Amino acid sequence: MTPRVRRLYFTSAIIAFIILAPLFVFYASGYRVNFSNFSIYQTGILVISSQPKGADVFLNDKKLRATTPIRFSTVAPGQYKLRIEKADYLPWSSQIRIAGKASTVISDLPLFYASPKETQLWSGPFEAGRLSGDHKSIVLSTPTEEGNNLHVLSLNGTSRQSIQNIEAGEIKDLQWSAQKNYILLKMLRNEKNIWLLVNTNSASTRDITDLLQQDVLETWWSKQSDDFLFYKTSNGFYRLDIFTGESELITTDVVSSFLPNANGGYFIASDTFGFHIFSYDSTRSEPELIQDLDNDAYTLLEQKNQWFGLLHTGRLSLSLIRNTPGSPLLTLPLSVSVNAIAWNPNNDDEILVADGYELNLVNVQSGQVQLLTRTSQNFEDFGWLPNTHMAYTSNNGRIEVYTTKQEYPSQSTLIQSAEGKYFIGASNDGKSLLFSELRSGQMLLTRYDIR
Repeated sequence: MTPRVRRLYFTSAIIAFIILAPLFVFYASGYRVNFSNFSIYQTGILVISSQPKGADVFLNDKKLRATTPIRFSTVAPGQYKLRIEKADYLPWSSQIRIAGKASTVISDLPLFYASPKETQLWSGPFEAGRLSGDHKSIVLSTPTEEGNNLHVLSLNGTSRQSIQNIEAGEIKDLQWSAQKNYILLKMLRNEKNIWLLVNTNSASTRDITDLLQQDVLETWWSKQSDDFLFYKTSNGFYRLDIFTGESELITTDVVSSFLPNANGGYFIASDTFGFHIFSYDSTRSEPELIQDLDNDAYTLLEQKNQWFGLLHTGRLSLSLIRNTPGSPLLTLPLSVSVNAIAWNPNNDDEILVADGYELNLVNVQSGQVQLLTRTSQNFEDFGWLPNTHMAYTSNNGRIEVYTTKQEYPSQSTLIQSAEGKYFIGASNDGKSLLFSELRSGQMLLTRYDIR
């Protein structure tokens, strides 16, 4: 090869490098050319993961080669129909928007069984059924000729405990203590209320009726210790030490609602001057005033860390207040009426707000309201599946679940309605639903695994 030819090759290589190198950089940075209108655009990134993994991903009905988790880094900007499918699971779909120079992330998308898996936890007649506070156990009562039997079942089906021959009487209510050492029974016997304390460890019972003041209207277990029980009567609000049998008078004001917490609790009391929110701490001699309310009726709906939710029973409006003395009362500028709320256990800023026919997701910091669903009838129940970002509604045994963590929320019908089917609650991991149902004349307690 002559020197002239070598120089020609060398010069051509340099020219090619000068021309192509920027193009490679241009391409690697996500830039593309739209030859239909000869414009340049920058691609976006789509990142998807699911629970369980290994789901197929379809973009505008075109199946991508990989399964979840997936990172697709060269998506042209625009609107897309996204669908995620996996065998034996309900498909998920949504309209998404991909922006150039940005990432669209759908993380840990929950996929639900197409046919929930059933497990019969109990077969035979039972009456009251109550989940424990940790959503790991349930207690059932079965009346007999000799009295009443209680049955404590674990939701995973691994354990069962029976407490037999409890005194005769109609069981009106069951309440678990915070640490599950006790179950408080309210019974009606000879037209008189009787209060029995059932020890779940020793299977023994104790009548504590004489330890309470007369005319008990409502009771709450302490979240601080299983040794204490709060109750209100027509003339006072008390804390009972179930070991010493002594009742401490907290206030003689009329208490309309109470929310126990790890230190004591918060309550609304009314006197001749109006309504007030108080904080009660067992280490202090007197309740602490948190906030004076206007002279009208309020109910404490739920308390989450620094926030209270207050329902104005006359105006059906939702107000928020911080749990520190002198905090201003904030009324959210909601466009919906309110009769119940449920705080997201994993996000202090999110609450579910129901007015009976609509379920809305509200951000308490911004006041933004997002409609999740609208129905033609009142919700029987709604709330959050434990330890998840998923909300649910229940109507006649029909369960709808809404994923709220994603930028693109979704709705899935998991359980269809059926006559004689009643939703009791969800397991601690949010993966199972518990129902009482009547099948072929037989009463069943059924667990449905949904994912």
